[in-house]
Amino acid sequence: MRSFRNYIALSLLFFQLSAFGQGNIQEEVLLVTNKNQFLTGENIYFQGFVTSSKTGKLSGLSSLLYIELLDENQNPIYQTKLTLEQGLIVGDLFISTLIKSGNYDLIAYTRWMKNRKDFCRVPISIYNPFEIYTPPIITNLQMRFYAEGGKLVMGVSNKVVVRYSDHQEQGVSFKGKLVDDLGEKQADINSLDGLAQFSFTPEKGRSYQMIYTEGAVFKFLDLPEACENCSTITMQEMPNSYTFKLIDNHAKSQLDITLFRIRDRHNIYIEKSNEPREPSQYKKSQFTKQIIEG
Repeated sequence: MRSFRNYIALSLLFFQLSAFGQGNIQEEVLLVTNKNQFLTGENIYFQGFVTSSKTGKLSGLSSLLYIELLDENQNPIYQTKLTLEQGLIVGDLFISTLIKSGNYDLIAYTRWMKNRKDFCRVPISIYNPFEIYTPPIITNLQMRFYAEGGKLVMGVSNKVVVRYSDHQEQGVSFKGKLVDDLGEKQADINSLDGLAQFSFTPEKGRSYQMIYTEGAVFKFLDLPEACENCSTITMQEMPNSYTFKLIDNHAKSQLDITLFRIRDRHNIYIEKSNEPREPSQYKKSQFTKQIIEG
């Protein structure tokens, strides 16, 4: 009887440790493609980077990266898996002439990310010249949300840009406000040609919503949940320079040095190591026209 109890206790302990381990495994994927518009018969060339959500460094935890091409109904029409080498992969995908023209999503994830249904998603368009294609007509106005560092970080000031556009991607001016789940206003939002910018500090346990009008109808946009243990980068533009600064609510006590890098798929343009609290300033003359204009 005692051995049976010991077996139950060990089984419960193993289950708790397994659950704790999975909950603390957090990876992120960045998938970069050679372009976003393709013809059937071409190849999609891509490069994948798997990093730790906590450290931002390349992760050696996962050995495989799963790649899928999804149609407009989110059904997979292509699936493969590639072997990661210290968090990096390079691959390509041939676009069959049997694929219909339309909008698709190229997604990438590791096994740990799939458990959380957390995917890296790259929208692409495919045109099949061998079929008669009528592009879809989009009549609704669209509101898009962009956090300056890619995600909202809890407990620090976050700069946010929103864009309101019509079906022809023309900016539409609007007014609105940001409120929390208690109904308290956090910011007024006034756009110029559909583009607006505001800053606010997300608090733990609070959710946030943007309220704006579309004609005579009130619309609501839920902001994504802020990350409690994440870092972000802010940029301040001066007349002759740019200043970049790491802002977070946990890394200052964990990191002795940070590496700031500006690169594209082929080249590293700027690389500098400095203290986490120290901002990095660069003259505008250091940036090529290609970097500034994207």
